[in-house]
Amino acid sequence: GADRAALDAYERALTADPLNPTLPLAEGRVHLTAGDLLNLQVAETSSGVERSALEAQRREAWQKAREAFAEAVRLKSDYAEGHFLYAQVYLREGNLTDAIRSVEATAQLAPTDIGVAFQLGFLYYRAGNLNAAKDAFNRAVALNDNYSNARYFLGLIWDQKGDRDAALSQFQKIAALNPDNQEV
Repeated sequence: GADRAALDAYERALTADPLNPTLPLAEGRVHLTAGDLLNLQVAETSSGVERSALEAQRREAWQKAREAFAEAVRLKSDYAEGHFLYAQVYLREGNLTDAIRSVEATAQLAPTDIGVAFQLGFLYYRAGNLNAAKDAFNRAVALNDNYSNARYFLGLIWDQKGDRDAALSQFQKIAALNPDNQEV
């Protein structure tokens, strides 16, 4: 019932401050989390009827999250966090193309946000667009030279492209930054 209590509070706040984009964003987060919890229940449910009902509730929660994030962005068109969370709904629904499009929009609004650069690189990587992924991960590394996660993917990309020296260079840098990491 915590989700309902939170949503009621955000609805009251929206009545008092209808132009505040953080309120529909917060409402969207509640719906997104509710959908995630339903997703866990779906995974643990084998009954066809019960599973179908949970899947419908999950779709509805994610749709409400999308609507809330869209409202936040309508209220503040350059609201990077709203665009980014919108992408998270698309990812949960398995819509990689629209997730990429949404994170691309976020990257335009927040060009110095290292998390957005990494997320965009990761989405491109998942989509198999290694050149775009490389550019996004390079952007993340340009923002923070010690960003090991971005360097890790750069190493994987260089390896897949057949440039073992460039790949090794990335992993050597990661090893220097993370001397106790056995995987590296």
